[in-house]
Amino acid sequence: MPEVRLCDRRILVDGRPELLLAGEVHYFRLGRADWAHRLDRLLDCGGDTVATYVPWLWHELPDGSVDLTGRTCEQRDLAGFLDLAHQRGLRAVVRPGPFVMAELKNEGIPYRVYDEHPHLLSTTWDGAPISTRNESPDALLRHSGTPLHR
Repeated sequence: MPEVRLCDRRILVDGRPELLLAGEVHYFRLGRADWAHRLDRLLDCGGDTVATYVPWLWHELPDGSVDLTGRTCEQRDLAGFLDLAHQRGLRAVVRPGPFVMAELKNEGIPYRVYDEHPHLLSTTWDGAPISTRNESPDALLRHSGTPLHR
């Protein structure tokens, strides 16, 4: 596996500066059957890297366990998605939570965090507190089981 580092605002792969041509593909918003098509379209556009968030809210189950392999829902199979990208020769920029800017409920933070840690507050870029709490956990899932947009 190559060594990837950020140095002086440049991405270095095995010590050499490289430009990544990345496109976003949010596996958790698509059925598994659509992943290959989207990754192929990224390649068709000249991309060499897929970027995606990993929403904590989506992968942590009500019992506190975490599903990253799709055992409870195929759209939670992060490992399968990354394997598929690798099979196509794509690099991956994987951005786990806790806070994700992907128009998800609570910015991807599980509802329980607000109850268990009420002193923790999200802030704006300038440090001002901001509420990300959405008061409707029953509306979290669409018919397909994917997180709703805001």
